[in-house]
Amino acid sequence: SHTSHVKGHGYKVTRQEAAELVGEELWSMMGMVVEILFAPKRQSVTCICCSGVMFSLATRLFHLGMRTAHLTDLGQAIAHALRSSLAEPCAECGLHEWKDEQSKAWDWLWGQWTATFKRVVLPLEAQSEKLVRATWETVKATRSPAEIADSMYYNLVTEAPHTAILFQRPKKMQEYSFTQALELIVQFAEQPDVFFKQLQPLIIRHVKYGVKAEFLQPFGAALMKMIQGFLGEQWDETTQNAWKGHWARCAGCVGRYLNIGTNMITVALVNADLSKLQEALECAPRGQRIGWLTSVDVNGTIMSPLYWAIRDGKFNIGRYMLQDLLAIRADREAYYYGRVELWKTHPDLINVLCHEAPDLIEDLFDGLLWHSQTVNNGRVRVNYYIQELFSDPLEVEDVWATPLAIITTHGTPALFKHPVLIKVLDVKWAWMKCGFLVMQSLYALQLALFTVLHLRLEHDRSPYLQGLRVFTLVFSSLMLLFFINVIVQQMMHKQCIRSSFCGLHFRLPQILNSSWAKIRVLSLVLMIITSSVPLAKNPQHRYEEGERRGPADPGLKWYPHCKAWTGLLLWIQMAQVLIISTRLAALLHSVRLLLSHVTRNLVLMGIVLFAFASYLASIEETEFESFEEASLNLLRVVLQLDVPPLDSTGPWGFFMLVVFIIIIHIGMINIIIAQLALAYEDLSVDKGAHAKMNRAFVSLEIESLLPRSLRRKLYQNQAFDRPLEFDNGDKGPAGGVQCLEPAAVRAHPKYVPDRILRSPGRASALDPWPSEED
Repeated sequence: SHTSHVKGHGYKVTRQEAAELVGEELWSMMGMVVEILFAPKRQSVTCICCSGVMFSLATRLFHLGMRTAHLTDLGQAIAHALRSSLAEPCAECGLHEWKDEQSKAWDWLWGQWTATFKRVVLPLEAQSEKLVRATWETVKATRSPAEIADSMYYNLVTEAPHTAILFQRPKKMQEYSFTQALELIVQFAEQPDVFFKQLQPLIIRHVKYGVKAEFLQPFGAALMKMIQGFLGEQWDETTQNAWKGHWARCAGCVGRYLNIGTNMITVALVNADLSKLQEALECAPRGQRIGWLTSVDVNGTIMSPLYWAIRDGKFNIGRYMLQDLLAIRADREAYYYGRVELWKTHPDLINVLCHEAPDLIEDLFDGLLWHSQTVNNGRVRVNYYIQELFSDPLEVEDVWATPLAIITTHGTPALFKHPVLIKVLDVKWAWMKCGFLVMQSLYALQLALFTVLHLRLEHDRSPYLQGLRVFTLVFSSLMLLFFINVIVQQMMHKQCIRSSFCGLHFRLPQILNSSWAKIRVLSLVLMIITSSVPLAKNPQHRYEEGERRGPADPGLKWYPHCKAWTGLLLWIQMAQVLIISTRLAALLHSVRLLLSHVTRNLVLMGIVLFAFASYLASIEETEFESFEEASLNLLRVVLQLDVPPLDSTGPWGFFMLVVFIIIIHIGMINIIIAQLALAYEDLSVDKGAHAKMNRAFVSLEIESLLPRSLRRKLYQNQAFDRPLEFDNGDKGPAGGVQCLEPAAVRAHPKYVPDRILRSPGRASALDPWPSEED
């Protein structure tokens, strides 16, 4: 036959094509064998034989037609090809590359791969995998998942009672887990690629549960008992051998993965044992201790022990890891500080902490701070390691994705009491304040133009003022176009936030997350409208004494309201300039929050007012005949403004008015007063932090409008690559700024004098640090 069917591939190929496929697989096999051979963690024969890559490769070669009987001839053919290729003298050195040593090495390597191939292919040649699949399908057809799970659990706990502690999830979940695990075991010989792909995340989960390689033996015994019990008379010697051989091969691979993924760090995390973690770290070479805490290799998957602890709710371990990583240690040769490695392996650290472990943010900030214990000329040297919090624009292009932005939008105001975050804000604000004042100057000019043109000299038609009106229109239009451009750019770069209104969820550009920005855009639109609408019939119109001044066109009755709202919004937006002063910013924030409390209560008061207005209008009481009239008169009663006469009010109407007044005046107004008092008391505690948080938001807003080149220049001006001194001539790690603070800083709760842990004596990166007891 000139064609052959390639099993598992679903198509027919010629013998030449089949030979090429086999050749490609063999070439791939040679590369994999050499790669595994020289991998540091895979240099044992066991690892080569148990490698998932080799299992998959051997299975593919079997489906391409290779059998164990071909191995001897194939090995000799490959050796001959290698010998022929290397028989000629080397073009560079003139030496022969194939000697007896090479021949012996090849024989050894081919023997190891042959053992792997036979281990995989012999069961396939005996069609054991088909028998395993057929019997498993019989079990699934005759038994429910609940029966299978119950049998596995009972048999496993009987074989190894200490494994019962692993089963803490609901029974329904265990049914699903057992069924999926057994299905994966059956797939081991059929589809090794799928098996090893799904095995890796499965092993990671089970390592977290505390599963050990030693548990595989009782699990296999429980599996054999379950299959035997459900098959009954179908369980003969052939079936038994097929299942036992299948499980032995599968368990060998799983056990290797469990052993590699289990080390002292993972054991401490699984058991939530802080003392075990401390013991493990005491064994770590000082040059590797940071690496042990920032990443752990679980079967090729790099995991973060810190995130592992946080996401499993083991916050005490997470806190210890942060403190250990950010401890500054020193010996005679070097300083060891894990800040760079921490941020490098955890670039989203601030986002994770804000959402999952906010209590650990302060521990992170504590590790970015160093104080000297000596005072020179009334000053104390302080190092702030804020490079990553400041953010390099080349690494984080989106301003709203920087750590400071995440803290501002998702953090709490209390964080802005910490010296590290205050320093980050002060450094940024020193640069952004100029941009903020420029923006405020433009808004002040806009307000001045509005006041002159629409309040003071509204009806003056001199050419000078007409030109000024044109300038105002053009100026407002340019500012609006600037905002529109920013909005479009942010939408194009997906710099949006999730927002909602009346139950509807949508995404807004980041700049519109600020109430001030919304007010500015709306005021600009209204300013353009008020500047473009004619005010009189003709330019020569003169107003007589007592004549109403306003638009001559009756169709423009909305114009005065538009002008009024424009002026109101322009004056409101000018209040933002108060953030220049921390105290005024705190007052502004307090007023804004208090107004939000009042607004919520006014909504409820409005509902009560409309309810009573509906009642009074329904019984047609005097002065309350219609719903509109009743609502207006009740409002007058509440505000005590031009109260309507109530002499002719009927008994039921008078009774409802009394109830209404009691509810509003005695009840709800007193509730508002009490709520405002409590709210102000809470605000007074953290009003400074609220003010700084608001300033941070404005600083980020200004920074987001700057080009990246300018932001990069501001970043470079901080000279974060310059080592910071701990003392004269004692240069420590770089990555921050140094300040000389007043000696009063020693009274601050965060003051820790010279927190460097110094180790005298021999200095070697291979030696562990002395224990805390030492």
